[in-house]
Amino acid sequence: AYSVALDDGSNPQAGQRRVSRGGLDFVNYELYQDAARSVRWGEGPQSQALTGTGAIQPLTIYGRVLAGQTTPAAGNYLDTVRMTISW
Repeated sequence: AYSVALDDGSNPQAGQRRVSRGGLDFVNYELYQDAARSVRWGEGPQSQALTGTGAIQPLTIYGRVLAGQTTPAAGNYLDTVRMTISW
Protein backbone atom coordinates (compact mmCIF):
# COMPACT_ATOMS: atom_id res chain seq x y z
CA ALA A 1 0.00 0.00 0.00
CA TYR A 2 1.15 3.54 -0.72
CA SER A 3 -0.31 7.03 -1.07
CA VAL A 4 0.28 9.88 -3.49
CA ALA A 5 -0.16 13.49 -2.34
CA LEU A 6 0.04 16.74 -4.32
CA ASP A 7 0.82 20.06 -2.65
CA ASP A 8 -0.88 23.37 -3.55
CA GLY A 9 1.92 24.41 -5.92
CA SER A 10 4.31 27.34 -5.80
CA ASN A 11 1.65 30.09 -6.18
CA PRO A 12 -1.15 29.16 -3.76
CA GLN A 13 -3.51 31.63 -2.19
CA ALA A 14 -5.71 30.46 0.70
CA GLY A 15 -5.31 26.82 -0.38
CA GLN A 16 -6.17 27.56 -4.02
CA ARG A 17 -3.75 26.43 -6.73
CA ARG A 18 -2.77 29.14 -9.20
CA VAL A 19 -0.60 29.34 -12.28
CA SER A 20 1.35 32.58 -12.60
CA ARG A 21 2.64 34.76 -15.41
CA GLY A 22 5.82 36.02 -13.79
CA GLY A 23 4.02 36.90 -10.56
CA LEU A 24 1.95 39.55 -12.39
CA ASP A 25 -1.19 37.63 -13.33
CA PHE A 26 -2.71 34.47 -11.87
CA VAL A 27 -5.24 31.88 -13.02
CA ASN A 28 -6.93 29.59 -10.48
CA TYR A 29 -6.97 25.90 -11.31
CA GLU A 30 -7.45 22.59 -9.57
CA LEU A 31 -6.16 19.01 -9.83
CA TYR A 32 -8.40 15.98 -9.32
CA GLN A 33 -8.19 12.22 -8.80
CA ASP A 34 -11.16 11.35 -11.03
CA ALA A 35 -12.38 12.13 -14.56
CA ALA A 36 -15.56 13.72 -13.16
CA ARG A 37 -13.30 16.21 -11.37
CA SER A 38 -15.16 15.78 -8.10
CA VAL A 39 -12.33 14.55 -5.82
CA ARG A 40 -9.61 17.15 -5.23
CA TRP A 41 -6.07 15.82 -5.15
CA GLY A 42 -4.18 17.30 -2.24
CA GLU A 43 -2.34 16.30 0.90
CA GLY A 44 -3.39 14.39 4.02
CA PRO A 45 -7.00 13.23 3.65
CA GLN A 46 -7.00 14.45 0.02
CA SER A 47 -4.13 12.14 -0.98
CA GLN A 48 -4.88 9.05 -3.04
CA ALA A 49 -4.40 5.63 -1.42
CA LEU A 50 -3.20 2.94 -3.83
CA THR A 51 -1.96 -0.64 -3.79
CA GLY A 52 1.21 -1.62 -5.62
CA THR A 53 1.21 -4.59 -7.97
CA GLY A 54 4.90 -4.89 -8.80
CA ALA A 55 4.17 -3.69 -12.35
CA ILE A 56 4.24 -0.20 -13.83
CA GLN A 57 1.13 1.68 -12.70
CA PRO A 58 0.10 4.72 -14.75
CA LEU A 59 -1.22 7.62 -12.70
CA THR A 60 -3.61 10.10 -14.31
CA ILE A 61 -4.07 13.59 -12.88
CA TYR A 62 -7.10 15.53 -14.11
CA GLY A 63 -7.04 19.31 -14.21
CA ARG A 64 -9.50 22.17 -14.61
CA VAL A 65 -9.21 25.95 -14.87
CA LEU A 66 -11.89 27.29 -12.54
CA ALA A 67 -14.80 29.25 -13.98
CA GLY A 68 -15.72 32.82 -13.10
CA GLN A 69 -12.30 34.41 -13.51
CA THR A 70 -11.34 37.53 -15.40
CA THR A 71 -9.70 36.72 -18.73
CA PRO A 72 -5.96 36.90 -18.05
CA ALA A 73 -3.32 38.60 -20.17
CA ALA A 74 -1.77 36.42 -22.86
CA GLY A 75 1.49 34.73 -21.98
CA ASN A 76 3.06 31.67 -20.42
CA TYR A 77 1.58 30.67 -17.07
CA LEU A 78 3.50 28.25 -14.86
CA ASP A 79 3.24 26.45 -11.56
CA THR A 80 5.24 23.70 -9.86
CA VAL A 81 3.33 21.07 -7.89
CA ARG A 82 5.25 18.68 -5.64
CA MET A 83 4.18 15.03 -5.57
CA THR A 84 4.94 13.01 -2.44
CA ILE A 85 4.79 9.21 -2.53
CA SER A 86 4.62 7.51 0.88
CA TRP A 87 4.61 3.86 1.82
